Amino acid sequence: MQMKAKYRKVVKKCKKKIKSLLSGTCQAQILGVDGTVSGETAGYLFKDGEWVKEQAAEAGGDYVRVCGLSVTETTIPQKKSLAARTRERDAFLEKCLTGGEYTEEHFLVVLDPYELSPLSALVLFQSDVPYRIKAEVKGTLLSDTVGNTDISGVTELSRRHRVPVLGLYPGRDNTVCLSFYDEEGVLVKTFSFVIKTKPLPKALKDMVKVKENQTPPTFSLTFVYGGDTRYPYAFDRAGEIRFFLQRTPKPYGLHFLSNGHFLFAEKNILMPSFSNPHSSQVLEMDLLGRVHRIYNVENGLHHDAGEMTEGGNLIAAGSSLEHSNEDMIMELDRKTGKVVKQVKLGDIFDKTYQDGIDWVHLNTVSYDPKTNTVLICCRNLHTVARIDWGTGELKWIFCHPKFWRGTSMEDKLLTPVGKNLKKTGWSYQAHAAYMLPEDLDGNPDTEHFIIYDNHWHKRRSVSFFDDDPNSFVRIYTVNEKERTVSLYKSFPCAKSKIRSNGVLCYEQNRLFAMSGYLEPEIEGCAGMVNEYDFQNGKLLNQYLTKSSYYRAYELPLNYPDLAKAVDLEGDYMLGTIREPGKAQAPEFLAAIPLPKKERFYSSEEIYYKGTKKERKRKYQEALENDEAPFDLEQDAANTEMVLMENILYVKAVDHLIQKIYFVGETGTYVQDYSDTEQTNPSLFGRMFYAVMVPLGVMAADSYRIYYQCEEKLYDTGESVTVGAV
Repeated sequence: MQMKAKYRKVVKKCKKKIKSLLSGTCQAQILGVDGTVSGETAGYLFKDGEWVKEQAAEAGGDYVRVCGLSVTETTIPQKKSLAARTRERDAFLEKCLTGGEYTEEHFLVVLDPYELSPLSALVLFQSDVPYRIKAEVKGTLLSDTVGNTDISGVTELSRRHRVPVLGLYPGRDNTVCLSFYDEEGVLVKTFSFVIKTKPLPKALKDMVKVKENQTPPTFSLTFVYGGDTRYPYAFDRAGEIRFFLQRTPKPYGLHFLSNGHFLFAEKNILMPSFSNPHSSQVLEMDLLGRVHRIYNVENGLHHDAGEMTEGGNLIAAGSSLEHSNEDMIMELDRKTGKVVKQVKLGDIFDKTYQDGIDWVHLNTVSYDPKTNTVLICCRNLHTVARIDWGTGELKWIFCHPKFWRGTSMEDKLLTPVGKNLKKTGWSYQAHAAYMLPEDLDGNPDTEHFIIYDNHWHKRRSVSFFDDDPNSFVRIYTVNEKERTVSLYKSFPCAKSKIRSNGVLCYEQNRLFAMSGYLEPEIEGCAGMVNEYDFQNGKLLNQYLTKSSYYRAYELPLNYPDLAKAVDLEGDYMLGTIREPGKAQAPEFLAAIPLPKKERFYSSEEIYYKGTKKERKRKYQEALENDEAPFDLEQDAANTEMVLMENILYVKAVDHLIQKIYFVGETGTYVQDYSDTEQTNPSLFGRMFYAVMVPLGVMAADSYRIYYQCEEKLYDTGESVTVGAV
């Protein structure tokens, strides 16, 4: 063991030496405005994110923000949150920029400066006169039907330049051009240089297959995420991956905002529930991998979220946890992250179908500021509905009339008109229902919404299902005055039984069917992207994806925002975390030390990983063969703790820990998770994730930490001191 450790140190040292030799000052060609190479060259220093990390740590600075009392002493491993690490690195890069060392003749190029976006880079320098900088990664034109695969964007006019470079190819030398435009928009000069990148990770290799290509695709980059896709990624018109995030969200947890940032729901920081535990921590990130804010959502966020207005509050799908999941809409204050309003669907739908934990399965929420309404899609009710956000009342329901016939909801149903809808136009277990801003028919009294109709009814079977073998992207016309609905257009596609979405690009006359979960798979692929002519329905382009996914959209590239420094002053930890309350100290004599971890248990054996189907199969096989290591003591032994800022993250098997006790010298606190139980253990019972405990709310004291697991009380042996004692 000592020899192996020594060998690893030597290898690491050699790698660092080689890396330092490879990085350093390189030359960039200076091009004239006519594109010819001049006799001059510009120098640039090439570095990477590891260098930024090391230099930022050496530079120091306090960029950590805490709410409440600070932790002054602990035996628990500590690390900084992603937001704090972002600030630390960004502050160092700002020092590099303001130091004056990097100019338009000698600039700094940093590949993946935040180590989360491997196919991006940042160029830093100052100029004597203000310029707008166009950063362009040269693509490869394969054919006339593929079109341009260059990826580019322009920054705002400035003398201080943080130029984002996006769309690098993996595993090759990339030609990058920086074009300098003066205040009048005149091209002054262009620098051309090379960035070499690492190959794609195994999880993304051979991910995209071009199946049909008749015309240049509308999207320069198609962004795919969620489902069984490990890393969110974007592919270009030729099907080559040009962007990915090296961090895995919750399977449905990535939602773009108006400034190009996105909400990233953490996969392994969750809230225990009655079924699928949902993300209780959501990051506001950008395409460079910077974390600007952290939103904590006590009961968890799932499936969908977005801005109500540009830069305004957030609307999101949540859970009441009143013995049901995925049954609530919530509004989050953008400045504080706190839930300021919520509507429980159990209060506005009658009791007819409130027959299980997942009776609603809310998968879409979106706000319309013109009408102060929210449109929702309820998969397990085969229903799309509109809600008055001011009153919380249902305005109308779109659903096959037979589903709600004879219930108190019947008067909320829109009346179907047109034979296309009455015969074959109903949707079943749909996803991604959104109002369209476009006026498609010239009628001031009508509105339109788009859905992905999975056309599947396994979760709530109905006798009137038509057994059509296709799924569809469908657009419906609603006349609220007449309370009618009709089918405007329908685009059949291969069966996708869950997830998926449709996208309309009206000005380009294009419609997309993003089929995220093919049933059956096609050519060994579980996902598909179809691009249609919106007017005639002709299939123009088609891509297959090896892994299933949640949704797909065009990747928004906001270069001006990415060129801005991160706010280093404001709070980044927002929202609400379940807080520990005062309690009686547990019976210490009953406490036993945490057992030692048995090394022969692999994490795969103890904590099932993989797709839902794989996890369910492993669980069932283990029960049948009596091989499952469902050993309370071993599960307790494998718990983990880490402290970030003044929040304790406790990682354990789902519902293993009912209570966490903090026993101090003058008082005791308890974090209680016994209010829910796992009702779907074959799918979610072996999930391994962290819960959060905000320590800053407790009184200043030194605390010993205990776990209550079923009838056993474990002494973790760990302690923490909060505040000045």
